Amino acid sequence: MTEKTEIAAFDADERADIAVFLESLRPAQWEASSLCDRWRVRDVVGHLLVAYEVGPGRMLWEVSRSGFSPDVAIARVAIARASGVSTSELVAAWKAARRRWDRLAGVAPPRGFFYDHYVHHQDMRRPLGVPRVVPPAKLFALLECVPRYNGFRSRQRARGLRLVATDVDWSHGDGPLVTGTAEALLLALAGRPVALADLRGDGLAVLSSRV
Repeated sequence: MTEKTEIAAFDADERADIAVFLESLRPAQWEASSLCDRWRVRDVVGHLLVAYEVGPGRMLWEVSRSGFSPDVAIARVAIARASGVSTSELVAAWKAARRRWDRLAGVAPPRGFFYDHYVHHQDMRRPLGVPRVVPPAKLFALLECVPRYNGFRSRQRARGLRLVATDVDWSHGDGPLVTGTAEALLLALAGRPVALADLRGDGLAVLSSRV
């Protein structure tokens, strides 16, 4: 199995896990806050759907009308997508979006979607106190995405640091040490401050300043 095929298989599994998770949510959980600032759980789903439903031309237009701020545009489009529809409609849309993956996989780096799906999955799960067991092989593959992909500005945050996972046989980089679980490393490198409490090392202050 090639690396690209392995990543695609892991990501397909992650997308299926998200669908199962969404189907398990109670109404109040959909309205709960996620790890994403000012986003409810339903808004995170809206954001995930936008990647499959909104083309690059529409997104460029949204950025231009948002003062050329991608972050503002992404937030507005995500919240708009998730508002005014039932949760069952959001679940159905996510299941339908999974079938469009083959079209996107040819033009987008699979590791980028894989890391994005994992982080946003945890964005929803962690505040709700709904942990899960992720296979070590999947965690290792996710960690390998970090130095190669700058989604969430992860590559910038990792620069000049020695990163070591405590639950997976993975390390990367040179410099001051930051160590912790794979989940904590992945979320901190994605800019989630809540994960910093689960990390240790003399490089933690540097990483914290970048989150």
